[in-house]
Amino acid sequence: MTERMLQKETPLEVRPWSEHFNPYLCFVGQRCDIHMHQTRMFEASPGFFGAKILYLDRENGLIRIKENRKQFNVSIAMICGIMES
Repeated sequence: MTERMLQKETPLEVRPWSEHFNPYLCFVGQRCDIHMHQTRMFEASPGFFGAKILYLDRENGLIRIKENRKQFNVSIAMICGIMES
């Protein structure tokens, strides 16, 4: 990357890790892009969609999301990546 491109980049934020910290809590109440693990080998869709995260169920390992006026429970183990949209 050129020097000018490096200046435009958002600085990487590094924090000390705690066993009690849940990284998904940062996304509650926000609209995010979620990349899901594919269950079928030759699935046409990439498993990437935008949804609003409503709440996090730590005991059951679920995230409640809202997409197109419908709400779904998603297992945290099925999420490959998540970022703000």
